Amino acid sequence: MAARAYISNIATGWTVARQEVLLAERVPDWSAVTVYRDILDARTRQAHQPSDLVNRAAMLRPTGRRREGETVYVASLAVLAWGRDDFAEVLALAAMRGATIWSVDHPCPEPCPVAFSEARRDGSR
Repeated sequence: MAARAYISNIATGWTVARQEVLLAERVPDWSAVTVYRDILDARTRQAHQPSDLVNRAAMLRPTGRRREGETVYVASLAVLAWGRDDFAEVLALAAMRGATIWSVDHPCPEPCPVAFSEARRDGSR
């Protein structure tokens, strides 16, 4: 089973250091996980453009093979997308890869728009 992790600085309440600590504590075999990072400057963050999250796009790029059992770990759903439409696109891309997104701060059976909205609200504090 392939494991990946995603870290970004798009949610002000989730510093990169906080994400790294939480993921290291809660992700099995953390040292073997491939980590993708999008660290944006303040001006780029203000634009809220999904296209600026280039490493997220690389992590979720379409593949010729469906990889059953791939897991993408995030500290919070808040660091994964800018808004509901962007989040829906992330879920669609993950599904095309056969990947599951797992939020370690609030694990739930399936990430959904409501959980994402709550995470974004909490992550802005």
